[in-house]
Amino acid sequence: MDRQRYRDLYDQQRKQYEQKVREWTSEHGVLPKGVRCPKETQPLPPKRPLSSFCLFNRKQRPGLREEHPGWTFGALAKEISKEWRSLSEETRQEYTGQSELLRAEYEKEVEEWISEHGPLPKKMTEFRAASRSTWTR
Repeated sequence: MDRQRYRDLYDQQRKQYEQKVREWTSEHGVLPKGVRCPKETQPLPPKRPLSSFCLFNRKQRPGLREEHPGWTFGALAKEISKEWRSLSEETRQEYTGQSELLRAEYEKEVEEWISEHGPLPKKMTEFRAASRSTWTR
């Protein structure tokens, strides 16, 4: 896509800028006036997997939106939940199986993240506060 090219260019230029700032601070100790410090942040922890109902919702919602374009978000949600309640046990098991596979993958990602970055934060606000850099001017 055309956007990706610009994102890649931005990432490349941003890395060059951060490298120059680090070199400047290592030589002079202080940044020039008006130059901001780049933040050092941890990567985000892995996101939780989707439940079996959410997987069903993802699959059903586009079709319902085409059938009923004037329906509100709430009306769509009610119809999808009715369909979910009326599903046979076999069909539900398919979605539950997919959900369990995603859960297993999530557990592996969490173990890797914990081994690299420490325990998972209880709330994202704690994570953001802990990942702020300690740059001084």
